[in-house]
Amino acid sequence: RRQLMSVGGMFAMTGPLSMAAGAPVPVIAPAFFASGFGYMMVHNSIHAEVASLSSEARTSAFALHSCFFFVGQAIGPLAFAAGSAVVTSTAMLVVYSAILLAIGPTISRLLSSPATSASH
Repeated sequence: RRQLMSVGGMFAMTGPLSMAAGAPVPVIAPAFFASGFGYMMVHNSIHAEVASLSSEARTSAFALHSCFFFVGQAIGPLAFAAGSAVVTSTAMLVVYSAILLAIGPTISRLLSSPATSASH
């Protein structure tokens, strides 16, 4: 799963990065397809990890996962707008791409940490 999540982060960054680079629409469209595919690679890996928890922990973990997904959906546009007021939208897209690139390996390391492994 660790490699899957890392590669997923790489795929996820392609859409915003192609927009930041000013690529034409025929390049941006497949880049966002790859971005969605990368998102699903990370998202499904997290779900697989949560599904392997004990039944008592599983419900809470799924609830927290869903909560943070929706919080991210709500805060993301606000953070992007606030950042775009300070720097350009292109710079914000580059920052967003870097965050997406870092998410895969970071989450995979956190999920494979000794504290997480002990709870299985």
